[in-house]
Amino acid sequence: MTTMWKVVLLFCLQLCKSTAESTSRPIYMVTIPHRIHGGTMEKVCAHLLQPNETISFTINLLMERENLTLLEEKIKEKDFYKCIEFQVPMSNEFVGHIEVRLRGKSFEVENKKKVLITPMRSMTFIQTDKPIYKPGQTVKFRIFAMNEDFLPVNEKYTTVELVDPRSNRIGQWLNISTNSGIVDLSYPTTSEAPLGMYTVTAWQEQGFSNHEKFKVKEYVLPKYEVVIKLPETVTIEDTEVKVQVCGKYTYGKPVVGSVKLSFCRKAFYYWFSTGEQRDICQRFIIMTDKSGCTTQVVELEGYALNSTGYEGSFRADAELTEEGTGVTLQASSTAKFTDILVNINFEDTPNSYKQGIPFNGKIKVNQADSSPVANKQVFLNISRSGMAETQVLNTNENGVAFFSLNTSSWGNSTVSLKAYYKKDISYTFGLVSPRYHGANLFLKPFYSKSKSFVKIQDFNEEFECETEAKIIIDYIIKRDELEEGATFVEFFYQVVAKGGIAVHGRLQTHLKDGEEGSFDFTFPVTSNVSPYAQVLIYAILPSGEMIADSNDFKVKKCFKNKVELRFSSPRDLPGGDTNLHLQAKPGSLCSVRSVDKSVLLMDSSHELTADVIYNRIPFQKMFGYNYRVEDYEPDLCFNPFLHPLQKRSIFPFLHHSENDIFGIFKSLGLKLLTNSDVKKPVTCYAGTVNSSPGLGAGGVGFSGFQPDFAKETIRKFFPETWIWNLISVGETGVIELPQTIPDTITEWQADAFCTSPEGFGLAHPIGLTAFQPFFVELILPYSVVRGEAFELKASVFNYLFQCIVVKVSPAESSQYSLEPCEWCEYKSCVCADESKVFRWTFTAKALGEVNVTVRAEVLSTEELCGNEVVSFPDHGRADTVVQKLLVQAEGVQKTTAINALLCPKEEFTESKTFSLELPEVFVEGSAKASVSVLGDVMGRAMQNLDKLLAMPFGCGEQNMVLLAPNIYVLRYLEATGQMTEQIKAKAIRFMESGERLWSRK
Repeated sequence: MTTMWKVVLLFCLQLCKSTAESTSRPIYMVTIPHRIHGGTMEKVCAHLLQPNETISFTINLLMERENLTLLEEKIKEKDFYKCIEFQVPMSNEFVGHIEVRLRGKSFEVENKKKVLITPMRSMTFIQTDKPIYKPGQTVKFRIFAMNEDFLPVNEKYTTVELVDPRSNRIGQWLNISTNSGIVDLSYPTTSEAPLGMYTVTAWQEQGFSNHEKFKVKEYVLPKYEVVIKLPETVTIEDTEVKVQVCGKYTYGKPVVGSVKLSFCRKAFYYWFSTGEQRDICQRFIIMTDKSGCTTQVVELEGYALNSTGYEGSFRADAELTEEGTGVTLQASSTAKFTDILVNINFEDTPNSYKQGIPFNGKIKVNQADSSPVANKQVFLNISRSGMAETQVLNTNENGVAFFSLNTSSWGNSTVSLKAYYKKDISYTFGLVSPRYHGANLFLKPFYSKSKSFVKIQDFNEEFECETEAKIIIDYIIKRDELEEGATFVEFFYQVVAKGGIAVHGRLQTHLKDGEEGSFDFTFPVTSNVSPYAQVLIYAILPSGEMIADSNDFKVKKCFKNKVELRFSSPRDLPGGDTNLHLQAKPGSLCSVRSVDKSVLLMDSSHELTADVIYNRIPFQKMFGYNYRVEDYEPDLCFNPFLHPLQKRSIFPFLHHSENDIFGIFKSLGLKLLTNSDVKKPVTCYAGTVNSSPGLGAGGVGFSGFQPDFAKETIRKFFPETWIWNLISVGETGVIELPQTIPDTITEWQADAFCTSPEGFGLAHPIGLTAFQPFFVELILPYSVVRGEAFELKASVFNYLFQCIVVKVSPAESSQYSLEPCEWCEYKSCVCADESKVFRWTFTAKALGEVNVTVRAEVLSTEELCGNEVVSFPDHGRADTVVQKLLVQAEGVQKTTAINALLCPKEEFTESKTFSLELPEVFVEGSAKASVSVLGDVMGRAMQNLDKLLAMPFGCGEQNMVLLAPNIYVLRYLEATGQMTEQIKAKAIRFMESGERLWSRK
């Protein structure tokens, strides 16, 4: 018992000593991000206040192989503040320490905290020129790398590989280095390329890999897109739903045709269900109007909205068949079903309050479809210490109700806030009834020994880049915490972004009469603080107490390198000339791409956007410390009198600090080393059993368009990718790129990204619509079989202002034959904004790609189209289109494989001659030969090494079938130098198991 008394007495004396000295000793403070990256520049900030003697102030970064001195100052009786930028040495990931030492004649302190030092990983991106390819097309792709600050990195990739859908490596590039952060590669696929998903993988020297996928498919580009417009949400009180289906050509004009529409609600199906519950569907056949749209009102009476036996969504499926051609495209869309009529949420409202400072918050009230509930009453119930009151608030036009609560009398109470719109209707078991969602928020008092506080006001919008952010701060500072006659308080601020200290500064705030006041400061908004600026404001009072607050502000995603891309005109003629204007930082290297919009209609999920780039940043916003560098402390609630025989817990004590100064710094991922008052005192309860603390979260239209077009156009250049260039903008940063527009009538979508020593940049996507008011378009399949007939269709479109008489004629060719249909006419009226389809019977005679040519011309005639006089344009009177059609061989394909193993000795070559014999009977022109050479005999098998190494089991033959491959795989790996200890141990374990099984037989 005597020993216990000594422990308690020592603890009390130390506590009294610390309390007495806190007001007489100098106050120091050091902040540094808890995670720093090797090879980058980081910041550490240091304070020393009220030094009463010359003090040596040293900050060291303790690492595995070396120690780095960040600060070494002699401070003579003057307040000190400095933020130092330092280079973190390159290293592997490990836990280091930040060490602070202060020495004076009567003052000596040493403090040390853990920090996580990680290697800086570059971010690698792979962009293909398009997301989908036909067999035989060339895959073009670029790999580019940059760091987390969006600065280009000249990365070296040990291997870049291309793998087909069968997991065969079909392309490989070794030791590829980027130039200005970019490398340009390509791979020509064969006409026999397997269909499916391909993967490009880039392996960095550090062993990291990045992937990008693309698809090889036999396809015909869609001429138009189908869009279904549904309400986002259908509620239990809705009686009908309007479904709109629209079709629009890629050049912007409406599609006229018939729509098959189904609107369904699916039933839940369970294996134990006794009765059969069917899906509820309605089907409609409707026509689009001249705008290309049609709307169907669906009555919801029969959709069992009150039943719990159906899924919580509706699905609309539409098929739009183009009039005349029979070309059909599909689309689908879903609408969520909900019984919640109104949703209420607290937005931008903290979960703690500071007594004496008004507690400001806002309530967002939305309908089920997320539209605001404007100009309506909403109720806020405030409960604390057995007292309750209800405030009636009114929403504005955005459905937001603001409130401000007086916290002066709240003391240290926990306050409950409940917001609601209406009371729910009574619930009936088995039935769904309308509901109104409320919101709850529990507020805890923020700890301050002196009841002095500072509060950063909210900003409800997103900060724009290249502007100044204005931050407004409210404060309440008790006068007795200041020196007598004090007229100002010095505040410090830091802006944390992407896990590091991006901006820092200090400012003097002149005190007003009384204890309350406000002030503001600004900081520049750049890409360095995007997408979140976590602002910290703090002051250290003469008593040693610190007051602080933080707030998170959204910043628009932006980049240092401002890239501008534009065509000289947003609309032009197919085959015409245009200029592409490109502007970026001087010295930038830019990747410029333009593809047919039809390609992106098939798959647009691989597009490079600001969101894609920013989502690769490891830490957009900090939420605490990585668990490896948590600050564990002795358990201050351990009582040796209550638990004299209790063994020490294997878990150290973790300070939970959501509502004190330490918690603010921790939430920003900042390590705080100080002797200031920053932690709320721990409340201990008698008989409490210590529980294991949780681990810290890881920081983690064409009106007026009259171009000067030729009298006759011949269109035969129809690429899917128009522009795929690497361009240097030079020292001026501006370049004009002359381009010839392809012959496709469509919208060309263009984008660009640039890299320079100053940073990365991404241009906003732009479009150029290639269009002429009179043209012919062929409807061709992906391929046909030689000798088999199909119906060739040609659509003639008239977007002139009057009717015209057109004549359509195909060109003769030895590669195919065309027969007119029995009742067809090839001279017809086509009025304004209409189209006409012409048909022939087409039979291919030659294999491979054949050119199909059709000409449409406007005739000069005095005939009437109905009651209208026909027009004869001065320009664009004829349009000829030449398109390629793939003709495949008839019959059944037969493949013969011949294999040979070549084993040349050193400095010798070995050759092998193969005799390719054709059968006596085969389809003329269909014979093909290909050669595949593998330098690594077991390369493909090694892709599935884990499947080759197998645990033997069973008896006799079963055991040997699995045992033998282990031996051969081991020999191969040893001979080729690919053996690793892990694989060796695994194989030996499997073989030992097989040997034991064999010995038992």
